[in-house]
Amino acid sequence: MMWYLLASLIIPVLWGWAAFRLTASLFHQKRRSSQSSDDATPDFQI
Repeated sequence: MMWYLLASLIIPVLWGWAAFRLTASLFHQKRRSSQSSDDATPDFQI
């Protein structure tokens, strides 16, 4: 019962964090590619 409660709290937070990181990296990569086309080195920092 306790593990189910803990998972129900942690899993949406992890999904939201992953979605935020994905959208942030995509926006950063798109903005960088629009600024300079020669420097296309995306950073995958967690």
